[in-house]
Amino acid sequence: MREEYEKVKESIKEIAQKHTAPENLIKRIDTTFEYKIMRSMKARNNDNSAVKEKRVALLLRLLFQVSAIVFFIIGIMLVDYYELKLNKLKKMNRVFEKFNAHHVLP
Repeated sequence: MREEYEKVKESIKEIAQKHTAPENLIKRIDTTFEYKIMRSMKARNNDNSAVKEKRVALLLRLLFQVSAIVFFIIGIMLVDYYELKLNKLKKMNRVFEKFNAHHVLP
């Protein structure tokens, strides 16, 4: 009886050493990932699926085009803004030089 108890106790220790908490977590995550992949493959083969590859590609392409257009418009606005600032600073510099030329301190 005592020998059987020791064998069971040692086998439990071996199992506990083999399966650590991080390993169990990784196995659980892996199993969940596999399950979700299988569900998505099953849904993709279904004709009534809401998500189709062509629709997703079209939405991504549309998203990239809209974002590119928005960045282009913002870029043009920034160029115009800094051109106006530069012209204003040049004008202020000319006025300052004329002022200094006529008002020389003794």
